[in-house]
Amino acid sequence: MRGPEHAMRTIVRCAFRCKRCREIIGSENVSFYGRDLPGLIKPTWFFASMVLLDHLRDCGKTDYSMELRGRYGDDFLNHKMIWEWFNVHGLVERKVMADEELDKRGALNQER
Repeated sequence: MRGPEHAMRTIVRCAFRCKRCREIIGSENVSFYGRDLPGLIKPTWFFASMVLLDHLRDCGKTDYSMELRGRYGDDFLNHKMIWEWFNVHGLVERKVMADEELDKRGALNQER
């Protein structure tokens, strides 16, 4: 069985919002390849948590590094459960930025 001739790429902007001050503190674009979007597009938790950790040092005058080291170890930003800490202090707001059709080579299809 052959796959569809054209694949789809959806670009979703994930914006990170601080729950304390409600400010957008960063964002990233996440690309999903396929026809059916999953129920939840996940950001890069390392990046999202790093941005939030740095922001909370200024916003809340609190450094959570020691707490996170105790909970997740020295490499806490790479821990698979860092999203739990992020969700306590931050929100991810998602917005579809583009739906693009790709050709067989994975290049943007200009024929539409």
